[in-house]
Amino acid sequence: MNTFIIPVDFSAVSATALQYGYHLAIQTQAQEVIVCHIYLTPLTENVANIQQIDALAASAQSEKERRLKEFVQQSLGHLTAAKLPPITYMADEGDLINQLQQITNNSTLIVMGTMAQPKPNTASGFSQTTDVMLQTTTPVMVIPAGAVYRKPQNIVYAIDYEQFDRKTLYSLKAFSDRVDAKVTLLHINAQPGITNHTQLVNYRKTIQDIIPYENIKLDFIEGDDVANLLLHYTQQHDTNILALLTKKGQLSNPDYVNSLSSQLLMQCPIPIIVFHPNAF
Repeated sequence: MNTFIIPVDFSAVSATALQYGYHLAIQTQAQEVIVCHIYLTPLTENVANIQQIDALAASAQSEKERRLKEFVQQSLGHLTAAKLPPITYMADEGDLINQLQQITNNSTLIVMGTMAQPKPNTASGFSQTTDVMLQTTTPVMVIPAGAVYRKPQNIVYAIDYEQFDRKTLYSLKAFSDRVDAKVTLLHINAQPGITNHTQLVNYRKTIQDIIPYENIKLDFIEGDDVANLLLHYTQQHDTNILALLTKKGQLSNPDYVNSLSSQLLMQCPIPIIVFHPNAF
């Protein structure tokens, strides 16, 4: 994750995400931070020709770029003085998800803020952050409103010991290495008594054969209220980041409103990093 992309809409929530993301970029020694504002220009009937349309578009972009630089300066202040990592400004008209898909790659992390407020013009009916999280294959870190940056020390990854994604484990290890954090692979059993000590030992051996990493441990809890169990566990174990695995295309699922991801986005007080299976 050498490039951080931080979309902003000039709100207090995106300012929080920008501050958190830039601190994390410094912590991980990222090579570049792209702060982008993607917008839609409203149609107007008082335009006579294409030249006027082009002039209005150029004027709007110039104003957005000015406002974007001002917003970054107000949000980050002295942090940008050293220019490490350097910031690239991007103000462009279009669809946010389409624009992100054009500039992301396998070394990119998207950082966004969210309050998970309903927005009828988004594909899911939830926030743009939710749509980006579910429609892109790039890892997305979601920053809750009011979050203050703390150096990540404990990351909890909600994992299914029976059906886990190897590439996600590699990505998670690479990320945890960059921030020097410990990782807990947490399995939640919906049926009490299913997982015994012998199985846990076997799971641990299997995972350690894949990623021999001394800062990774396994744990499991039992219960069927997954979202609340995860929230309680992260609070009890002083967790800095919660990691999840989701699948591209879940927006077409009519049960999405009740999904784990949407519940956690609305309730989780700590940043969530979302990975996608077979993304790279």
